[in-house]
Amino acid sequence: MLIGQAQSGKTSLKRSLKGERFDSKERRTTGIEMHTVYRKVLDIWKEGGKPQTAEPRPIVDSGEVEKEVHEVFWDFGGQSDHYITHPLFLTARGMYCLVYNASQDPAETVSEGSNMGYLNTWMFLVSSLLSGDQELKETPASEMLPGRSMPPVFLVCTHTDEPYRSVQPEELAREITGSLQTPLNGKPFFDVFMVNNTKSGSEQECPEVSRLKKEIVNLAEELPQMKEVIPIKWLNYEKVVVAMVEGGCNWITFDDSKNIAFDICGISSDEQFLALLNFLHDKRILIYFKDTPKLNTVVILNLQWLTGVFRNVLTVPPDERIERKSINWWRKLKEEGILDKKLLRHVWRPFFHGRNIWKSLIAIMEKLCLLCPRSSLPKGALKESYLVPSMVMSPPKEDVAKLITSTGIPSLFVKFESGQVLPGLFPRLVLMFFQWCTKEWLWQSEPELHRNFARFHRYPAEDCSVILLCHSSFIEVAVTMEDNALHPSSESSHNSFQVNTAHIVLRQLELMLECMRKEFHWLKNIAYEMLVCCPVCCKQGSENRCRQHKIPSCKQEECLHFWSESQCKNDVTCTKSADGGNYGVPVTFFAPWFKSVDKQVK
Repeated sequence: MLIGQAQSGKTSLKRSLKGERFDSKERRTTGIEMHTVYRKVLDIWKEGGKPQTAEPRPIVDSGEVEKEVHEVFWDFGGQSDHYITHPLFLTARGMYCLVYNASQDPAETVSEGSNMGYLNTWMFLVSSLLSGDQELKETPASEMLPGRSMPPVFLVCTHTDEPYRSVQPEELAREITGSLQTPLNGKPFFDVFMVNNTKSGSEQECPEVSRLKKEIVNLAEELPQMKEVIPIKWLNYEKVVVAMVEGGCNWITFDDSKNIAFDICGISSDEQFLALLNFLHDKRILIYFKDTPKLNTVVILNLQWLTGVFRNVLTVPPDERIERKSINWWRKLKEEGILDKKLLRHVWRPFFHGRNIWKSLIAIMEKLCLLCPRSSLPKGALKESYLVPSMVMSPPKEDVAKLITSTGIPSLFVKFESGQVLPGLFPRLVLMFFQWCTKEWLWQSEPELHRNFARFHRYPAEDCSVILLCHSSFIEVAVTMEDNALHPSSESSHNSFQVNTAHIVLRQLELMLECMRKEFHWLKNIAYEMLVCCPVCCKQGSENRCRQHKIPSCKQEECLHFWSESQCKNDVTCTKSADGGNYGVPVTFFAPWFKSVDKQVK
């Protein structure tokens, strides 16, 4: 699996590994691109032979099967707007090449983060697969994988012919590995490679590419899944699936897939067939969910096709490519996060060829928490549409910091141990919150959605709203009342309706985060705390006088001073203020969020 930031050289590295010539005009990868070749990689990569594709041949129960390793490349586009779907296809059974453009400054800020920040994001995504596969976890590690339960990662530095600051690429690699945040003890990477892709396919191949090929093959032979005992019938079914995809088949019905398994591959029980589908789903050979009738009627065979289906909905095309009749639909999606069903039909028509799997595809996107129907809203709302928070790109129009400051009660912070809010987590949390509050809160109005911001109104007569604001390392939650903006309440006289809402919201957030940990494999290992920010040394999202950076109103998130519920059982004292004074904070300050504190106050 080739991962990394946009324009880091992932696709060119794929060419190098396949022995293809370098293309200086290589187009940018959008979404995910897959490439599967059945050939003897052991011979081709180790001995430098020319690539030769071969038709997959059935495996027979002879017991004398020649060992073969074939390559399956996953090339993940590096644009941040594609990160919402990338984690869905990550697997603990993969090997990863984290690709970095050595001509770039690691500290340079691009888009919403630094180059180093994007490397950290990818490493956290891969490390989130830690112990994700129970069978592999229980398999004894080999000598090359001593006690390691995270998928192996190689750091591959490209553009080494034009390194940043003209320093030796090895020095830059040491700087990167030294600054990388990782939950693992010891080395985060199996090895580091300095690659020049411009030599790809030439007589003088880059020596580091040759070394990378060798290390990939050697490590592949040591992976725990290489020692798994797999029924021959299952492998034959997998090769049938691959042949069907190569023949242009993207999906089949559950009944057709079952007939193939029983009639062609000799599988004889429903239990074994479902176990086979789950096995291939874990390997990302196919996609199958059995949760609901809408989901279990179809088996997706071509994952490349499925990523294209997602991409055509979750990527707004350039203005010059938008047809006139769909301009308003796209504008509504981009500005309000509302996907009209007419736009869905418009962009998906090329994928269906007259065959209707509409309900199944929508069900898959709902299952993956990419969208949800808006039919739960009251009358007057457009029912033939879906909410897609990840598509909203515009920032909030009002001053968010000023809005939150006027709430009357402190904000709650969901802070993640990894130091990052993992890609895709916040828009999924927004969707879950929308689905919950439209069922639980009467007279719910349309939510306000912006980039990294969501506001939900409860009982417009009371004018109470809940704000979710995504920062880089935590999610801030605020409960506002219109009266607070005009007449801020004191700590001892919080609005009871507002406090009750805060208690309910906290409980629901805990349930939603636990639900996501169970539902999505890449969030299984996330750890987080519910915190409040110290009102003495931190105001309006910044530390008054930061000791570390020696500047007033420091907005670096790691410098903020937080307290957990366990620390707030009694009055607390801030000892972090830059002037060295001791400042007490009464327990009533925390009562609006933490029920145990609220009971103590009462």
